[in-house]
Amino acid sequence: MEQSVLEVDEAVREFSNNSTNPNPLNLSSWKFPQVKLEKLDIGTIIRNLRNQNLPGDIHYVHLSELLIDRLYFSILNSIRFVTMLTSVASDGDFSRLSTPADMGPDGDYLTLSIVNPLCGDTKILSTNMAVVIKHLQILLSDLETVVHQLVARYRKFDLVSRGLEENNQG
Repeated sequence: MEQSVLEVDEAVREFSNNSTNPNPLNLSSWKFPQVKLEKLDIGTIIRNLRNQNLPGDIHYVHLSELLIDRLYFSILNSIRFVTMLTSVASDGDFSRLSTPADMGPDGDYLTLSIVNPLCGDTKILSTNMAVVIKHLQILLSDLETVVHQLVARYRKFDLVSRGLEENNQG
């Protein structure tokens, strides 16, 4: 289980570092709210847990909580990424890919600083995991809508451009 938690942490950090937003999320950890998600040193925490000689079931619970924390980190990164994609795709301003949406702390809530292009509202989501996952689901649905709109525009443009080509050849 320790290796799994370390591998998930590595994958989440890689996703976070490879996203188009160079800024950290600057949000608190789920397991350790006094520490920022990016600052949490999972390797050190696991070594400290191992050195405490905790009973196996207690050790497993702590590892499970670390796994939840890393998955929470992944979901928040996904929310930021999907929000940025939806915004960029809906208005066609691809130059913003280098400066996408960011999220900042607001008490027990996270406020997305970017306005949702489909409804015009600034999203506020709870640190409750179920609410965060539901919010991601809504954002993915919004992104799907925008992608369908882009495909429809492309098809219409393609038909128009083909018609112009046929007229120019005839």
